[in-house]
Amino acid sequence: MKQLLVLLGVMSICSQVTALDNKDQTSKKSDIRAKHLLTGSWRISFTVMNTRVSGIETFTRNLRFKSRTSFKVANRIVTTKTSGTWKIEKGYLLYKILNSSVPKILPVGTIVRQKILILNKTTFRYKDKNNDISTEIRITNKNIK
Repeated sequence: MKQLLVLLGVMSICSQVTALDNKDQTSKKSDIRAKHLLTGSWRISFTVMNTRVSGIETFTRNLRFKSRTSFKVANRIVTTKTSGTWKIEKGYLLYKILNSSVPKILPVGTIVRQKILILNKTTFRYKDKNNDISTEIRITNKNIK
């Protein structure tokens, strides 16, 4: 009887480890798919502190990104440029700012973390650290303006 209990305990542990391993494998496959889908250029458009921000960000296959945005402050248009590295990890887009034209707003070394909610060929929807949800639209030859 004691051996049977030990055997059942070992089997239970093995099945839990297998389930965790399968979850990790599924997460990795999902991250690889997300990396493939995110590669390209996206139209940015969101509001922060009652200010509309718009622009374009591009994610490359070699895990680099660049972003250019503009917004209006006191009847003046401000343009920002950032670039750096990116990766997908456990359903999150993480990118690190390595160059910034506005270091007081987006300092070099900043790591941005966004929970991917929807990512397909045309739409990228995510939630930021403030739980704000933003949607970006893929730029194609048909929708370039």
